[in-house]
Amino acid sequence: MRNHYEVLDVLRFVAAAGVLLFHLGHWLNLPWLLPNAGIAVDFFFCLSGFVMVIAYQHKVGSASDLLPFLRVRVLRLWPMIIVATFISAGYLLAKGFLSPEAPTASIVLEAVSLSLLSIPYISAPESLGGPQVFPLNGPQFSLFFELFVNIVWTAILITFPRRFYLAICTFLVLLSATRIPYGFGGDTTANFWFGFPRVTCSFFLGILAANIFMKDRSPSVLSQRVFVALLLLTALIVVLPIRLGLIATTWTIIVSPILVVLGAKQSLPSRLKATATFSGTLSYPIYTLHYPMFCWLNGIYVMTMKSQGGLLEAGILFPIILAICCLVTVKIELPVMARLRRTRMPSATSVSDNS
Repeated sequence: MRNHYEVLDVLRFVAAAGVLLFHLGHWLNLPWLLPNAGIAVDFFFCLSGFVMVIAYQHKVGSASDLLPFLRVRVLRLWPMIIVATFISAGYLLAKGFLSPEAPTASIVLEAVSLSLLSIPYISAPESLGGPQVFPLNGPQFSLFFELFVNIVWTAILITFPRRFYLAICTFLVLLSATRIPYGFGGDTTANFWFGFPRVTCSFFLGILAANIFMKDRSPSVLSQRVFVALLLLTALIVVLPIRLGLIATTWTIIVSPILVVLGAKQSLPSRLKATATFSGTLSYPIYTLHYPMFCWLNGIYVMTMKSQGGLLEAGILFPIILAICCLVTVKIELPVMARLRRTRMPSATSVSDNS
């Protein structure tokens, strides 16, 4: 059975780069820079559900499978979490020597402890990065919800007979979809609880999409045309300065899972496959590390230029962050994936894992 989908790797990279540009626009007062790329997070959740089915659904069937599965997920997610946490902590400690408004070392230590355990810091002070629930690395909120929904899914596989499996997944999608407020959320204290229906809806849509895909993997000219059309539609939504609201909800529930299924059916020329695979691997470091790297690079830029640089700074920081992430991918991410392949329960990274 085919176990790698290079087009999904490319989509992961584009989504991660889009999130990076979206945040650069937000942090550098460039509101026109991919203003709606935040929907990429929901795409990641959907893609994760798809990957879990392809990689693990036939391997998780009893309580004895839970710990091996969680071990693989921890090994997959935590190296980048650890790297990001210490980069951010180092920045805050360095900032403490230059600014009396910086958080104290004890508060930073508390934040580091919670971040390393991937526990939300609900009462994080503003000086630390609150109201972000992961003030040392805002995007880490999605990794918390990723682990939560992974546990829910494995519990369903372990607890319920397989003949009820798809019905339960469908019920969870319908239940959570009715509770997704326009705007989604999950990253701040005010909207943290919205993250649970958000991840549940997208993840279990990915579960259902994968089970549909497994019944018909064959590509077709029609599937290619629909895939391209949906990509263009998604690009318009991401680029245009429109208010999402119901559009985001509709895109998440309908377009995102179709993109994943049709993307899995597409193929690339052999000469492009290695590059596509590397781009997919690169996406997780980009997503996980771009916030702490921005803090350092922006601090250096402001100290050097005496002001924040807007578009010029974004143009400088974007390739630097990508280059650093490439280095981290080669030195850390790829070795971690190689280790996962040697574990008793093989890694989902071979089929485009992302969180």
